[in-house]
Amino acid sequence: SYDPKIDGFMKELDRIQNHYVEDFKGVEVSNDIIKSLDNLERLKAETDKYLEKFYYLTDRHNNAVIEVLKRWDMEKVSIFGVNIFNIDFNEATEIVKNFLKEDKIHKIYTPNTEIVMEARDNEEIRAIINSGDLIIADGIGLIYGSRMKKKPLKERVTGFDISMELIDIANKEGYSLYLLGAKPGVAKRAAENLKKDYPTLNVVGHHDGYFKGTHIGMKNHEEEIQVIEEINRLKPA
Repeated sequence: SYDPKIDGFMKELDRIQNHYVEDFKGVEVSNDIIKSLDNLERLKAETDKYLEKFYYLTDRHNNAVIEVLKRWDMEKVSIFGVNIFNIDFNEATEIVKNFLKEDKIHKIYTPNTEIVMEARDNEEIRAIINSGDLIIADGIGLIYGSRMKKKPLKERVTGFDISMELIDIANKEGYSLYLLGAKPGVAKRAAENLKKDYPTLNVVGHHDGYFKGTHIGMKNHEEEIQVIEEINRLKPA
């Protein structure tokens, strides 16, 4: 079915690509390119020093290094500067399972067409998304856009599907959950419904998203601190 937002996104992507092609016509090798080549030589020398340390770490922490390399080598497709992981649902699930085994916070972002368009013109939003540990294509428009760039994403992996998979994993493996977000009362009802579908699921707490804090430009507000303290006290894990 026709979606005006996706149609606009596709037209803009096509316009940008054609614009770059026109700009590139007739461009000769410049001094800037020559300088860049010189910089590459210096970069190589710096890289060699780090490689020595890398090989040392590999000998001592082989499994950890291999895991880092897997993430570093993860193929990504850049759409308007947003780097989408080129993975399917099963691969995303395996990454999430590994996240759960680690004693650290991981950020999962699920941009759709509208979010990518917003990030294109907002460097701060783009940087936040690209800092994620897992960035998946939630919108079908991103799949179409990647095909236009001749770097097709494997498939659409929605935030909803990953969330439901997380719940299933938590139920099977005994992890606990804290539900945060939405209008007042929604998280509470969601917790109640989850307990109906997953009687053994441990939902340790919930809170709506309507509190004052960093997300609305009020960093370290008392309401935000209270929510953080409650989550830390309940220790969902």
